[in-house]
Amino acid sequence: MKKAGKSADEKESERRQKAQAKEAEKERKRIEKVRAREERVLQKEKEKALAEVNKLRTDKKVSAPEMIVDIPTSINPALKVQIETLLDELSVQHETWGSTIEHVVKWRRKVTSQFDEEMGIWKPIPMRIQDENHVLVIMQAVEFVQLVLSEETHDLEAHILRMKSSFPGLKLIYLIEGLTSWMRKNRNLLNRQFASAVRNLGAGAEPASSSNQPRRRNNNQLQEYIDEDKIEDALLSLQVLHGTLVHHTNAPVETAQWVTVFTQHISTIPYRRARDASADAGFCMESGQHA
Repeated sequence: MKKAGKSADEKESERRQKAQAKEAEKERKRIEKVRAREERVLQKEKEKALAEVNKLRTDKKVSAPEMIVDIPTSINPALKVQIETLLDELSVQHETWGSTIEHVVKWRRKVTSQFDEEMGIWKPIPMRIQDENHVLVIMQAVEFVQLVLSEETHDLEAHILRMKSSFPGLKLIYLIEGLTSWMRKNRNLLNRQFASAVRNLGAGAEPASSSNQPRRRNNNQLQEYIDEDKIEDALLSLQVLHGTLVHHTNAPVETAQWVTVFTQHISTIPYRRARDASADAGFCMESGQHA
């Protein structure tokens, strides 16, 4: 007996079921593609974020914009303008602050990443402001010499102790402006005094004239030769006994430039340490040695 074929309704029902299944499978694949595409985009965003925080940050141009430079209100206005102008060129933020010790510059950092030691990469974190480990005091040569020659409670030793007390545990930088020029003038004064003494001897030791008397400055202060050994000993004490970095500049514009140089260097320190934590980075500021 011949088996009866499917009715038209049954065939239509099967056709609809197949069409629905095919449509459902098509939708499932579409959803999977969309999900996969979203995951790829998300993965690329993560990779991009990681790449951004893992740029070669030992490059000061990359790391410097993280810094905030706090400039003391006591600083000379012209020098302040010079420093701010140079920092603006580096896209470095700067603010003013009322330091209890005159002319102290300090630094903060906008921290946006944290080093993962296991993976060896920097990972993004919510931004926070963090104090840096260095402070810098700008000192004029005349001020430095006065401290060297002052009484015990107001001398250079007292100044360094105040710095250490005000900024415990931080690395100190003394940026001294004009000391090379001061020492040259001081040496010239000694040479003039010596030449004058020789002339007097050649003239038969006549009574001292006004020419070989200690010269007076325009402000009527007596100008006398200062033993350079005292200045050298004071510089050595700062570096060796107190572990500070001492750097010399010759003019305000050079002082401003070196504030930016130190800013750039400090910005790279954590990245260089992460790159090679076990090795000495070899820069004078980290070891406390004279440049």
